[in-house]
Amino acid sequence: MAACGLELHGRGPYLLGMNDHPAVRGARRSGFRTAATEAWAKAWIARMAERSTPPLESTWVETSLGRTHVVRSPDPGTGRDVVCFPGFGTNSGWWCVAGNLTPLTQVARVWIVDVPGQPGLSAGWAPPFARDGYDLWIEQLVDGLGLDSVSLMGVSLGGLLAVRGSVRLGSRAERMVLLAPGGFVRPWVGLAGMAVLLRHYLNATPQTTKQFVRECVLGPQQLEPEPLAELEDALFRFGTGFSNRSRIPPLLANGMLRASKAPAMIIVGESDPIFSARRTLERARRLMPNLEATESMAGHGHGLEVSGPVMELAATFIGAGP
Repeated sequence: MAACGLELHGRGPYLLGMNDHPAVRGARRSGFRTAATEAWAKAWIARMAERSTPPLESTWVETSLGRTHVVRSPDPGTGRDVVCFPGFGTNSGWWCVAGNLTPLTQVARVWIVDVPGQPGLSAGWAPPFARDGYDLWIEQLVDGLGLDSVSLMGVSLGGLLAVRGSVRLGSRAERMVLLAPGGFVRPWVGLAGMAVLLRHYLNATPQTTKQFVRECVLGPQQLEPEPLAELEDALFRFGTGFSNRSRIPPLLANGMLRASKAPAMIIVGESDPIFSARRTLERARRLMPNLEATESMAGHGHGLEVSGPVMELAATFIGAGP
């Protein structure tokens, strides 16, 4: 991954001192527990970006939540841009680990963001969801990348951020793809799944992390041995080596979903053990005015950003936009 070192400021610079903005007051700071873990994270994210086809490059944007790290694909000349938000406890490398981004990079320039407060390379400030700190950050991010209009895409927590960002950006948000999005229904796992979750988050070992990935992240979905091993190793290192102090977000309000006017597609995994696929789609169909397409993927769990078929569906939808 070539670190281009650019600071793109679009409609105006945002300085670290702006953390006292009312929207981000009360932000908690997450961070890596050791310098060695942070160095490993930098190397892993760079390696995953290089694995992508085409390889992704690194850039940075200053925002009210601090310096935000983004990886980007080359411009395919289509005039489209899509900003992607990873889920809770993950980062931009997750989207690259299986090498399935190619369909999306052919229809749009892809920007994958390390969400502040999650175990990526962005500054660690995570604002409370009761305020609009993340919404402000998304607007500053899009401005800083120099984008007038953009499609938004997110998985899990990133899907919730995409919805909030679409409302904040208004007509600048051209299209939106949500993968197993958070904020539509409350998380639900059965007793067996709860045991796996607790073992992973309270007393993680390489073995409990493997079980967590296969039962709670992927479900029946299969990955090749190499990316699967990469995913399991990364999740263990980030789970044990990163102090995540971001809050669990509440449900998206009915009014927020009604106010999201971007033409949208929602993709869920039929075997998602965290968010009910059926109830997610039911609420979306009832409240989102411009929901154009839904897909329920057989043989898929929660981690849809690593799926080749999911990326092909997303690319088709994004590519049909302006």
